[in-house]
Amino acid sequence: MGSRFQPSIEEACFGPAKVVGDRKGAVFGGLVEAPLRPTNKKYQGTNSTFVFTTTAGHPDIFRPTGANRYYTLCSTDFLAIGGGGHFAIYLDGDL
Repeated sequence: MGSRFQPSIEEACFGPAKVVGDRKGAVFGGLVEAPLRPTNKKYQGTNSTFVFTTTAGHPDIFRPTGANRYYTLCSTDFLAIGGGGHFAIYLDGDL
């Protein structure tokens, strides 16, 4: 499955908006200021990065706390937004 998903991750690293929906109708995603490059364990992005989800059709936006600079990780295997102990969004081949 990893080889099938890899092009999707590489494509997901480009463009500012990442939006995902699940089978239960939830929509969530993130916005990054600049295109990302697949790297090995190097965070990218700026404090303009944020994640969001919808609750009953209304968006909830979560902005960086400023406690760190862990905004976005993008590799050929996964895309993660947020940091500081856990990711707010983590997408990999297990989707």
